[in-house]
Amino acid sequence: MKLDSSQQTSRFGIYFFYDPSGIVDEYIFHFLNELDPFFTEMIFVVNGKLALESRQKLALISGLQVIVRENSGLDVWAYKTALDYKGWRALSAFDEIVLLNFTIMGPVNSFADMFDEMDAKDLDFWGLTVHNGADYDPWGKMPDGVIPLHLQSHFIAIRKSMVCSPEFQRYWDDMIPIESYLDSVAKHEALFTQRFANMGFAWASYVDTVDLENVLYYPLFNQPIDLIENRKCPVFKRKSFFAGTESYIYENSNLVARDLLDYLRETGRFEMRLLIPHLIRSCHLSDLADTLNLLEVLPTNASDVVNDFQTCIIARIDTAEQARVIVARIGSRLDTTLIVALKNSLDRADIRAALKDAVVTVEIVEDVGLLGLLAAARPYGLACFVDHMGDEGRFPFSSRDAKSESILSCLIDSPAYVDAVIERFSSDRYLGVLSPLPPVHGEYFGSLGNEWGDAFKSVRTHLSELDLNVPLDEAIPPVARALGSFWFRPTSLSPWLKKWKSVDKFFDDVSCGDLAAKEDATRLTLPFMAQAAGYYSSQLAPVSTVRNQLTNMTYYLREINKTARSRRGDNFSQLLAKVRQEDVDLTFAAYFNYGNGYSQIQSVQGTYESGAARGSSRYANIQVPPGTISVRFDPVENGITLSEGVRIEPSSTLKIAPINGAIAGTQDIFLTIDGQYEITGCFDDIASIRICLDSISVFIPTDDDVDRVGNDLDRLRLRLGSDWSQLALERDRANSALEEIRATRSWRYTQFLRNLLSLTRRG
Repeated sequence: MKLDSSQQTSRFGIYFFYDPSGIVDEYIFHFLNELDPFFTEMIFVVNGKLALESRQKLALISGLQVIVRENSGLDVWAYKTALDYKGWRALSAFDEIVLLNFTIMGPVNSFADMFDEMDAKDLDFWGLTVHNGADYDPWGKMPDGVIPLHLQSHFIAIRKSMVCSPEFQRYWDDMIPIESYLDSVAKHEALFTQRFANMGFAWASYVDTVDLENVLYYPLFNQPIDLIENRKCPVFKRKSFFAGTESYIYENSNLVARDLLDYLRETGRFEMRLLIPHLIRSCHLSDLADTLNLLEVLPTNASDVVNDFQTCIIARIDTAEQARVIVARIGSRLDTTLIVALKNSLDRADIRAALKDAVVTVEIVEDVGLLGLLAAARPYGLACFVDHMGDEGRFPFSSRDAKSESILSCLIDSPAYVDAVIERFSSDRYLGVLSPLPPVHGEYFGSLGNEWGDAFKSVRTHLSELDLNVPLDEAIPPVARALGSFWFRPTSLSPWLKKWKSVDKFFDDVSCGDLAAKEDATRLTLPFMAQAAGYYSSQLAPVSTVRNQLTNMTYYLREINKTARSRRGDNFSQLLAKVRQEDVDLTFAAYFNYGNGYSQIQSVQGTYESGAARGSSRYANIQVPPGTISVRFDPVENGITLSEGVRIEPSSTLKIAPINGAIAGTQDIFLTIDGQYEITGCFDDIASIRICLDSISVFIPTDDDVDRVGNDLDRLRLRLGSDWSQLALERDRANSALEEIRATRSWRYTQFLRNLLSLTRRG
């Protein structure tokens, strides 16, 4: 049906909202206000809690009713709650109802143009954007093993012709439980469009991305600027800015989010005051830093910088020479004060003698601890803390010295570089803390992936006792590492620096007097303290350090690729699958057939021999008893496996082939946790055999993983339409063996399993 443009359209909206703290940020009020002229009524459904101030502000919006419900069922059951509350009789009176939610932000193009264009189309339902689907099922939940092209559930409009239909009403009346985000997508969003299109209901997407159907999966997420600039899209995805590197890097170069942020800022299409404070309040700092590429790579030859700050450098030093180096790098800055904190028994006279020619103002103070020293920066607009109380290092000490130089260069490489740092803070009022890009040479490489060290619990306790409610997760690294040095905006820490003595005493109690542990935890806590005050944090480095780091990282990745025997065309998830196989205690088994079949009694187990290098070939040496007719070889117990280059060495008349696996070139793929080969031929003069595997990847399945494989096998059964007994037996074996491996540490779902499922479908 078309909507009559000559009459006022009656439109009912259901807006779903969730926030762990129940805070409705300004971007939502802006969005609702822009939509208000096009809606007759709207229900604002909150899953979980709603902060009092937010409730009061929502009450000021005309025609908006608020429902707060338990946090269950995600968006699907929030919509259902509002539909049930309103009732089908009342809903049928509206020309159109719209289901939308907080995961989109805008507008960045006209809502009026959107509604005018879509009102004129003869449709039963429509949406803003589509997901192009996929020819595989990453969740193991799709009935046909694929994701169909579908309207995205962040905005779907349904006309009266469909609202009044028994099919639509029955769909919501009989809605199944939704237990997770994957359930919401796989059981509702991804199937909704196809379901009702197959019933004969006409649909369309406002943003036309037909030409991108065979180009990418998710246009709004991976190509937002094009959709906004060239296709009239009025919204962008909130999660674009914090989804994480992993969400982007397999489909693009992880520049999409930063490009979108810069585009919105430079064009003025969306106010930063609506976006940045929300992201800082609600997101993990590390996710923002990674997704938005927030590493500040600053020039060392900046010029014509207008300095808006009185600046101080607080230096905790071991020697007078360190003070001289710092002064030389600061240069002749009349607006800068150097505060020198003496360590151990350094003589003040020696320091003054070393700095007698310094142009900057110099103050010498006693070391009263980290927070006490930071509190000295309160009168200043910007401050840098340089700490030489680093680790003592180990031989060769040149590695330790290189670390110290790297950190110092990231902070005060040169006078011009300091100007660039000051300009960066001056131009971004939301920037609170910048810490050095961590070194990765020598023994410091191992810090990657272990950024928390032993400090997480202390940081969590610090934040809890300071009553700071910021996102914190041990699985997500802190944005600042415990390197001891950083630039900071004193106003971002002022609420705590004002009472630094009591805070310092509390931190001391938490660390039980361990000064090193206390200061490590304090340094990691500082960016979270700034976040609570409305500032974000990131890392910085001069071009020379980034060049050095990139060279080192490229070397590391090249060597890892070579060792893991990665091939052209492999992506990073395939490399991870190969590396992770080393975490499993790989045990093979051999079963001997003397003429009466294979049995447990007639078997042996063993471990592989392998080269020292990760990813090298593996060898299974098996003693063959007299009278053996054939051998069954199980490459791994209790694991789905992908083996490559399996053969018997030296070459003989014996043959080895999979019993219950699929062959793809030189790879053998087993969709069961009891993969089996059979070795046949003449064993009369053979006392032992040596089986070589060029590589073997192993996946230890969880309950959900086994269900995924089982569901895929069920679909294969329907396609085959033939004897299913053998495949059904293998699935039953997998399910029965599941109890034995539940205690085993399982791995996340990877591209490796996708490949397996995709291969099964092609079969």
